Amino acid sequence: MTGRSRKSADAPSPLEIVDWLTSKPDLVAMRRRFPDEWRALEGELADALSKRSVSALDRIVGLERLGVRGSDRKGRSSREHAMRLVRRRMAVLALERHAVSAAESEAGSWLPRRISSALANGLFFDARGCKKPVPLRVFRWTWPLVGGKGALLTRMQALGTYCFLSAELIDEIASICRGRSCLEIAAGDGTLSRFLKLKDVAIVATDDRSWSGSIEYPPEVLSMDAATALERVEPEVVLCSWPPPGNDFERFVFATPSVRTYLVIGSRHGFATGARDAYAAPTGFVATRCLDLEALVLPPEIGTEVLLFERIT
Repeated sequence: MTGRSRKSADAPSPLEIVDWLTSKPDLVAMRRRFPDEWRALEGELADALSKRSVSALDRIVGLERLGVRGSDRKGRSSREHAMRLVRRRMAVLALERHAVSAAESEAGSWLPRRISSALANGLFFDARGCKKPVPLRVFRWTWPLVGGKGALLTRMQALGTYCFLSAELIDEIASICRGRSCLEIAAGDGTLSRFLKLKDVAIVATDDRSWSGSIEYPPEVLSMDAATALERVEPEVVLCSWPPPGNDFERFVFATPSVRTYLVIGSRHGFATGARDAYAAPTGFVATRCLDLEALVLPPEIGTEVLLFERIT
């Protein structure tokens, strides 16, 4: 057997590649398994970032919509399609790491690492280690003293946390939700819903638990995909924080007759979060970018976008 035929025989099938991707491997694992694809992608990313070209980044990440669904066996059987998925995930992970690095202060903190770490923990977590809403005035004087900001954000991303929520943001969202039936989709560990319940908001938190390898889901977060949750709860208000890029579930929000308001907390970089096709043409809804709410999502370095969709028909 020649070296070439041996390599071909040992290569994973397209189905094996796609199934492996569902385990959400990190960038290190992907670079190790697909070094050739990474080398090519790394050059493309470096060129796009040096030119600050959002359109180039959109093309790399694949916002032309891959249209991947679990039942699409024909699409999954294509090796070319599978490798596009590989490159897309590597690009998203690499850009997330780049965004975190940009948030890292060059000077760092003048405080000893132990004290700086204690400050960060005390800022975002309570005595039990649970996330807490952060008063803006406390954040503004504490955050500049925290060193290793990029490392902190990287650790939190690995655990499914892409931002922190200020107490003022919770007050504003509570005023939108209060008195109406509310649903949070892709709720993760349920932090947003937990904070809102403390403000007397009646809200149901749901998640399909596809990130069970990274996120510890509390029993308060019901195991339910978005389409099922929307059908069962029939909410007037829907919330979602940091929805995956190019997801296939946000479109159901706009198709649910009971929904009057949809609030999304995500990244201002189109390649990083959200079903952008659904956002572009939400039938019967008008979209508003809420700059006042964006200023209340922490830390500001991550580049947040808050979108509010209101039904007009």
